Amino acid sequence: MQSGQTNPWYLVAELADGNEIAIPMSTVGSLVAVDDAYEFTVLNGNGSVIQENVMKVVFKTASELDPSAIRDISVLRNMLGYVVSDRLTLIGVSGEVSVFDASGKEQLSTVARGGETIVSVAHLPSGVYMLKCDKQTFKFMKK
Repeated sequence: MQSGQTNPWYLVAELADGNEIAIPMSTVGSLVAVDDAYEFTVLNGNGSVIQENVMKVVFKTASELDPSAIRDISVLRNMLGYVVSDRLTLIGVSGEVSVFDASGKEQLSTVARGGETIVSVAHLPSGVYMLKCDKQTFKFMKK
């Protein structure tokens, strides 16, 4: 990280289904639990639901995150050098999503329809790839 840059914090939520997502702390307003429940809900500052069915939270900086847990696709812009093993989970992304290898050859393409889109990269060999979506391109490494 270059001098003068901040390393923002994220709430990493473990969901009831075992998946994890990372939510920028700048968007988190509160955590709400219902009496006698083992799960809670993450709300933004306006009280709108960001994520339900959260079992556990951990706080991490951007440099500690696994890209497959990223909630906001724009966060990937700051994650060069991170490794993805099997999938990328894109939330709130709409439109065509493509993955290109280091030579520029398209390896896969899908359409995201908002909500949650899981892009499986398990079949790709280890290497450096570019994820293109929302008119932006992000670099990641597949282990």
